[in-house]
Amino acid sequence: MAAIKEWFGGFNVIFNWIEKQFGPAALEAYWRHIAATCYTEVIAKFKSEGLDGVRDYFEDIFKKDGGLIETTRQPGCLTIKVIKCPAFMFMNTSDNPCFVPIKNYCRHDEIINARLAQQSGLNFRMTACTHHGQCTWEFAKD
Repeated sequence: MAAIKEWFGGFNVIFNWIEKQFGPAALEAYWRHIAATCYTEVIAKFKSEGLDGVRDYFEDIFKKDGGLIETTRQPGCLTIKVIKCPAFMFMNTSDNPCFVPIKNYCRHDEIINARLAQQSGLNFRMTACTHHGQCTWEFAKD
């Protein structure tokens, strides 16, 4: 599937609507639901390929979307430093006022990645986040 950057803005609109209509807890429940139901193939890849599969997946996704990450692989641990988040790059250059990132936009990465890791027998934690498109993620084996 080709990367369509406008989806980032669309996701933001959905996130904003859910949060305004139902509150932050409902938005986090939505993200957990997405992680539990929409990533079967990704979870299978992570289970079968481990941390190398995690690295390969994110390197491919960020490359396709025009983002930039640095990965560091050590025994039992993978660190992903998000240098240029494609979502923030798009939304911050868009003239569409609906595409201004919600305050906790990065939280969806934390929740979804934690769930994917859990389902794959891994641990995840976001060790740093600027809330402007630069984050550091850590995946580790149990």
